[in-house]
Amino acid sequence: MPLAPGFEYDVGIVLRRLFFDEFLGGYQSIVEFGSGTGINLLLLATQFPGTRLSGCDWATPSRDILLEMGQQQNRPIGAHIFNMLIAEGWDGAPIDRGSAVLTVHAMEQLDDKWRPFLHYLLARQPGLVLHIEPIFDFYDESPFDRIAASYHLERKYLKGYYSYLRELENSGKIEIVAARRVAFGGFYHDANSVLAWRPKL
Repeated sequence: MPLAPGFEYDVGIVLRRLFFDEFLGGYQSIVEFGSGTGINLLLLATQFPGTRLSGCDWATPSRDILLEMGQQQNRPIGAHIFNMLIAEGWDGAPIDRGSAVLTVHAMEQLDDKWRPFLHYLLARQPGLVLHIEPIFDFYDESPFDRIAASYHLERKYLKGYYSYLRELENSGKIEIVAARRVAFGGFYHDANSVLAWRPKL
């Protein structure tokens, strides 16, 4: 039990800053899909002041928040409506090898319906794709993990994605840069695993 009610959230922010520093430096642009309230883009705006930032979400209020955030930060932050389930809606600058793609607790909502979004990314050849998500494949047979896995399945969170990426890597289509479970979770599951990959040219 944490001593402070915001402990899990605060540590999650620290972890994101570390992951962003490890994986996202040096890219001309970063595009976050499933950007929600925009907290990750706010962190990126302070961490990478020279990088072009864009956020995509299916909800119109998210776009409005990002536009207001850009004004308050006095820098352009692109805001777009995008449905990850059908991979439609992006109308921003091209995603290419100079771009990194980010998802944080967004892929988890796709269950096993991630193929349109994955094929969308493969077609655009970003320099890196970084996921900070619960990855079902990383659980083991320990009692705590069995409970977390049960919660993951009950919530219909992301599944089948990592094993498919491994198939793509074995066939020479992508390179998996990092796949690791982070030893920090919440009361119900581990939401901060790292999965980073890039398409091969």
